[in-house]
Amino acid sequence: MYPAKFIFGRKRETQLLRERLGKRKSFLLHGYAGVGKTLLVQEVAKTVLGTLYCGQSESMQKIIHNLAHALLAAGDEQAAAQFGRNPGDKIKSLSMGSLKGMVVGILCQKSYSIVLDHVRRSSQVLARAMKEMSQRTKTPITVVARSAHMEDAGFFLKMFSDKSERVQLLNFDPATATQFVIELGARVALNPANLDEFVSQVVQLTAGNPGAIQSLVELARLPKYWSGDRIKITSLYLDHLMNWKP
Repeated sequence: MYPAKFIFGRKRETQLLRERLGKRKSFLLHGYAGVGKTLLVQEVAKTVLGTLYCGQSESMQKIIHNLAHALLAAGDEQAAAQFGRNPGDKIKSLSMGSLKGMVVGILCQKSYSIVLDHVRRSSQVLARAMKEMSQRTKTPITVVARSAHMEDAGFFLKMFSDKSERVQLLNFDPATATQFVIELGARVALNPANLDEFVSQVVQLTAGNPGAIQSLVELARLPKYWSGDRIKITSLYLDHLMNWKP
């Protein structure tokens, strides 16, 4: 079994996100694929009261459905009353307009904040609808995208024209990346004869990207990448490049 994902070396970033969500102001969180945005924002969202997390945000329909389920998971009494004993079936049976009206009505009554994860090239219609909903319900929205550019954040960018409204999650610095490789290796008892070279090469080849580091450590456990008691780093890295999908 591969090592489970865990938050490492993000104490400062965790505190920053917690403070941002606590201020109840909309902002954009962006960073390279594999940098750990989803892992971090999911963990922080659990600790900030009233945060509704949407893991799929490519359409208004998915957002509204996710918000309905998030309200139930948050223990919202109004949501529980409206969706009844079989909330999953009730949510599926409702039209988009009816479900949206119910969700918006609940948001108007209480202080929530919304996290829209995996935003990719949002349409103008979607971004405008979410902005209007945010303004109507006074609900701040955190948008999570790979970069602060139109090709990733899409038309949501218009909501974050000021740089102070954008937070970038960076790759690890070399020292932190080195400790992360060592920690992952220890968790899976990875101890090749060329361990020091492996650690150094992984840090360099991944530029400190946490997701890429974990991918390489996971692959390094497979027999095909070993020659005797040494890891074949070059072939390992080439296969990683061809197959990694963060």
